[in-house]
Amino acid sequence: MGTRIYEVWRYGEHGEGRPLILLHGIGMSRAAWNPVLTHLYATRRVIAFDIAGFGATPPLPSGIPPTISTLVDGCSNRSVRSGSIFR
Repeated sequence: MGTRIYEVWRYGEHGEGRPLILLHGIGMSRAAWNPVLTHLYATRRVIAFDIAGFGATPPLPSGIPPTISTLVDGCSNRSVRSGSIFR
């Protein structure tokens, strides 16, 4: 059985409410969002991902592209619905 994509992505999740998905820049990690997290999760369910190959997320398996679509597929398997993406 192959690796399921949604088990590869590492993320932090805080708060409750409508999901807000945060993506960091190249060469960074989800820790880049730490200074603003408390302000955001006061009113939202904040999910900050480590992009594949950065932070705690390992590179994706061979043949799986590191695209937003791949991340969205992972989110749908984690019950992240109707989220806002801020990058």
